[in-house]
Parts: sequence; structure tokens; C-alpha cells
Amino acid sequence: MDFGGDQAKMQGLEDFHREARDRYVSSLNASQFQALFMACTQRITLIQGPPGTGKTTTAVQIVSAMVQYNLVDLPLLVTADSNAAVDNLVRGIGKHGLHVVRVGRPESIRDDVKQYALDGRWKDLKKAEVVCATCIGVSATTLDKVRFGTVLIDECTQAAESAALVPIARGCQQVILIGDQCQLPPTVLSDHAENEGLGESLFTRLVTQGVRPVLLDTQYRMHPLICEFASAAFYNGRLKTGISHSHRKPPDGFPWPQRQMPVAFINLERSEEKRDGSSYINQQEADKALWALQEVCRSEELGPDDVGIVTPYKGQVNLIKRIIRERLSLQRFRTGLEVESVDGFQGQEKEVIIFCAVRNNREGKVGFLSDWRRLNVMLTRAKRGCIVIGSRLTLVSDPLWQQWLLWAAARGAICGESPKGKWVPKYLVDDRDGMWTVKASIIEDASQATIVVPMDSQINGPAPVLKEEPEEVLDSWEDLGSPTNGPASPLASPQELQEGALGENVDESAIDNLDTSSASMTRAAEEEGKSSSQRPYLGPDDDREEDTMRCSGTPKPTRSPARQFALANMGLLDDLDLDEQATGPAI
Repeated sequence: MDFGGDQAKMQGLEDFHREARDRYVSSLNASQFQALFMACTQRITLIQGPPGTGKTTTAVQIVSAMVQYNLVDLPLLVTADSNAAVDNLVRGIGKHGLHVVRVGRPESIRDDVKQYALDGRWKDLKKAEVVCATCIGVSATTLDKVRFGTVLIDECTQAAESAALVPIARGCQQVILIGDQCQLPPTVLSDHAENEGLGESLFTRLVTQGVRPVLLDTQYRMHPLICEFASAAFYNGRLKTGISHSHRKPPDGFPWPQRQMPVAFINLERSEEKRDGSSYINQQEADKALWALQEVCRSEELGPDDVGIVTPYKGQVNLIKRIIRERLSLQRFRTGLEVESVDGFQGQEKEVIIFCAVRNNREGKVGFLSDWRRLNVMLTRAKRGCIVIGSRLTLVSDPLWQQWLLWAAARGAICGESPKGKWVPKYLVDDRDGMWTVKASIIEDASQATIVVPMDSQINGPAPVLKEEPEEVLDSWEDLGSPTNGPASPLASPQELQEGALGENVDESAIDNLDTSSASMTRAAEEEGKSSSQRPYLGPDDDREEDTMRCSGTPKPTRSPARQFALANMGLLDDLDLDEQATGPAI
């Protein structure tokens, strides 16, 4: 990097080159050190940090090195899209002894970092070595006259491109962007903005244009088996595990399908998906999730703070919170337990995650669940245990979930079944030319598969024809919301709930022959022929009779053609519902 003849910076860079490896060898792994080195020596650095790879740790070390080796003009600006992420950075930077100032509204700053808040102390701003604020917060009048030659943006892939440009526009000459294009993109509510391309982050745009990010390739969060599928499917097998099985043993209490297997899939076909307002709920899955919660916490090894319940739909979030408030047996979970949407849980982690898929319908529609980034986030929040509750025959209609269920069957992660079939690691994402979509070959293979119908089902005749339900239009924007109260958001009050939106073995040959277009064929086929003794007790309402699939809902809301086209471009809309005269951009 050219320092324009600045002797102090050139000497600092020389010292950094000489001392860096010995100084950081004990605190950073090889990929983290590479990211540090490139950030200190290049004008533009992109750092891709998959779940659990230490993005915040790396960012703090970069800031510390730049200040201590006099490599940048002060103050250095550190930003992120959310207040929670900024506060995490402030706490880490403060521990390194740097003079850091947190700029923002006092009510948005966590109590543990309020000591660093500016709070009218303008002299502190002039002495600051590092200034921290959200991307949008940088536009405050407080910083009007301050220029920042070096800018670091964490959570860059969650920030809209326009938001990321705000800190860069403050005189930036060197920028470090940290994010992960394989996790959820920015939430953009405006159809017009989405159609104009503002739903893409600056990080992803630069990657698309050929800027190669440094990959933090070692994760320290998850049990190796929890990480296995996500690494293969979304990171092309490049995400390694730096922690052993023995340090992430599944907690006692829950009946895991196999000893030392930290993943469990509970197939719940006899459940009812309901459209309630603009969201979805599933009462049976909510009950099963709360049963699993009690089992996980039965041994007192884990408490409510250690478990998270995650679901794609805000309606299901509100339903679970309501049940917890109303049932005396769940009183201990009224504080500490976090129940959130997938989008709201991004960036967080828990010892155990319980996931409710919610969707159960004969058309095989999975809504938000078809987004590969959302699946990646869901699968990578847990450290020691991941419990997935859903309808197998609905989920298997989606190419991504079909691959995950194949993995689960081969690893023996399906409750009540022994390991069956063979799983071959596959990279499922088409990352060529900025596509960032599921590979067409994966979708084609899933659409060409056929269902293997057991002989008992053929003898009993075809499945009965059920009354057709109203066609799904789209999922609700409410379900894309992030938690407003940060980690461990308190449960909503009864008044808030009332006013809010509650209305929102297989072996390999069998998987290879699944036909999503024939998903309406009998769901009872998988359960027939199995004795009840082969299935472990899975909590209250464990019905050993023939499973039946039902689906009910309210009339679909009317959406403008432009809104539907925008959602379809995001992959969040399965079917267009347009008048004959309606026109729109090609999808």
C-alpha cells in the first residue's frame, strides 16, 4: 500500500511485517492472520466470515494493529448494520486499551458499553483513536465535520448498498468489508428499490465484479456433524471445524436418534398448517417444539438462556410465546428463552436450537424455507444440538431440503429410523457471474425424481381427492423483521400479542426417486408397515395411527403486480396472481 511518503506509516508497516507473525500466532489461525495482513496492506479488503469463524475477533485485531502500528490516520471508523454488532465491536476494541468512542442514541447502546458512549463529551471525540457507529448513524450531525481515511464495516452483507456507502463517503481512502454472502441479504421493503437492485449488498456486488474475499475457513461454534452439511452445500467443503466432538457433546435429556448424534429430525406429518392473517402457524409443531424444549432442559444441564426456538414465520413466533405465557408448566421459560424468526436470529448462537418448519401442505410449498441462505442460517446457529421439526413429505419437495433429508437419513439423524442410504457431499450454490442461486442441476434432478409408493399403498388404492385450498400468494414481510430488543428479546405482552400479527429411510434409491409433483400421494405410506415399537416416544400427542395431512387457510391478500414481481425476483414468491391485463418485468 502506498503511504505517499509518510515516513511514520512506512516505518509502522515495516515493524508490522517483522513482528506480526510472532505476535499473532497464538491468537489467530492461518486464515484470520491472512485477513489481518491483507487488511493492513491493501486499500480494499473483503473478508468472508462463515458462521462461527471469528469475524468479530478478526475485526478487533485488525483495528488494534492499524492503530498500534500507526498505519492509518486517526480516528479510524468502525461500523456495522446493527447496534448489537457495533456494541460487540466496541467491547472488543475497548479491551485492547484503545481510546474508542461509541456514537449513537443512548437508548440504542447496551449497558455494558455505555462507558464508551459520547454522550455530549465532545472533547472525547477529538481524542478518539476509534469511532464506532451504525452505518446510518455515521450520518448524524455529531460527525459532520469529521473525516475518516480508513473505514471498517462489519455485517456488510446485511446492510443495503446505500447504507454501506454512508460511512465510505466520509473521506474514505482504505476500506475493509466483513460479511458473508452465503447468509441472509439486506431486507428491502420497497418494491421499487428492489427492482432497481438495492437488495444487493456492496460486499456481494464487489464479489460479483471479481474482488476475491479472504475466507475465514475454520469455525469454532458447531459440533462437527452440525457443520458438515452446511460446509459441503454452501461453502463447497472449504469450511473446516476447529473444535472436537468431545467439546460439543449433545446435552442429556432429549432422546437423540443416536448416541453422540447432535442433530434430530422429528417427522410430524399429522399437523395442520394454517394461514392466519399474513403469516402461518402450526399448532402441533409448536406443541412438539415446547415438548423438545422441556426434554432438553430436563437434566438441568441447560437452562432457558441456552436454548433458542427458531421458525420462519412471525405468526408461529407469537403462537409459541402465547403458549408459554398461558401454560403453568412452562413458567420457567417465560424469561431467558429466545423465540425468534430465522432472520432475527442471524448472528446469534445457542447451545441448542429447536426449529419449527411450520409448512405442511399437499402442494409441497415451503415458502421462505426455499431460500438457501435462510437454510444456512438456520442450520448454523446451534453449538451442541439442532432439533428440526417438520413434515418430511412437504420439505422433501424442495431441492435443498431434499438434500438435507438425504444427509439426515444417511447419518441416522431421523428419529425412529436407523441410518439408511448414502450421502455424497454436493456444492448446491451456483456462484458463477454473481448468480448466487441453487444450481439448476439440483433443481432439475429434484423435479425429475419419482415417488416410490409402497405396495400397501397401491393395494389400498390412490389417495383420496381433497378439496383444493386457496393458492398461496406470498410470505409476509413481517417475517423478515429483526428483533428490536437484541438478544434474549422479552416475550410479548398479552396486549402486544392481541394487537400484533398472530395471523401471521429413506434409502438412497427412495430419495433418488422422489417426485415433488406427486406430493399429494398418500403420506401414510411411510408409517404403514412399521410397528409402534420401532418409533421412540416423541412427547405428548404422539399419534401412532395413520398420519393425515391437512391444510387450511384464510383467503389470500391482494398484492400489486409490481410487488409480486419483486418478490419473485427474490425467490420469495411461488406463484403469480395477476389480472390478464397485468404486465411486468420478465422473471
